[in-house]
Amino acid sequence: MTQRATQRESLSDQVHDVHEEARMVLPGVQALFGFQLIAAFNARFTELEFPDDLLHFIALLLIAASMGLLMAPAAYRRLCEPSVASAEFTRLGSVMIATALIPLSIGVSVDIYVVGRMTFGRASFLPSILAGAATFLVLAFLWFVFPLWKRYRNRRRAKARGALPIGTRTAEFRDDPPPS
Repeated sequence: MTQRATQRESLSDQVHDVHEEARMVLPGVQALFGFQLIAAFNARFTELEFPDDLLHFIALLLIAASMGLLMAPAAYRRLCEPSVASAEFTRLGSVMIATALIPLSIGVSVDIYVVGRMTFGRASFLPSILAGAATFLVLAFLWFVFPLWKRYRNRRRAKARGALPIGTRTAEFRDDPPPS
């Protein structure tokens, strides 16, 4: 079995990574949000019946929430810690980015359902719901299940070797003092 080469990032690099990760995801979410807004002004949008029109609106709100969560770390750092690189910011920013993926995956899945209904008509309830559910399951696997499983597996392997896995929070590696 080969060992993974790992190295701890400096706090400055961690702060930079949080910004870069949000910047990577944000343009796609903004483009999706724009397409969702434009859809409401499309002539075919008026063909949507209740509850599909409401579901599209809910998906729009979910994507807006995701966008807000992705933009929040930059606003937080600019307003609260403009000239400081802190472990608190990296934890908060990472949580906000990961949390943004929840409403994003739900919103995309709901809109997949709505688009299926618009594309294939009223008789397409089952295929549309299956497409939306499959989309959610794939996104949940890629964004949550797989990364969390890898983290769990890496920690178990490191523990078996007696090593401290990367990402483990202990007093000796944190920049805040240990609790007294």
